[in-house]
Amino acid sequence: MAYNPYNGSYPYPPPVGYVPPPMGYAPPPIAPVPVVAPIPVPVATPYMAPPVYGPPPVVVIEEPYHHHHWNPFHHHHHHC
Repeated sequence: MAYNPYNGSYPYPPPVGYVPPPMGYAPPPIAPVPVVAPIPVPVATPYMAPPVYGPPPVVVIEEPYHHHHWNPFHHHHHHC
């Protein structure tokens, strides 16, 4: 029986040098080997700590008209 690429019995083309029967012996099909293995995408797992790029910057945004928190670096004018 000739090689039929559409019946699904031989999922990939025959390797170079393949001679179909009736010669009596056919070399085993060689599965294609990918040249570069797929690189897994890093995912967060329970045993992996999240990447730390340093402490978050502490930015104090002063509200000019609603800032009532005591700040030792500000001058306090006590009105009698």
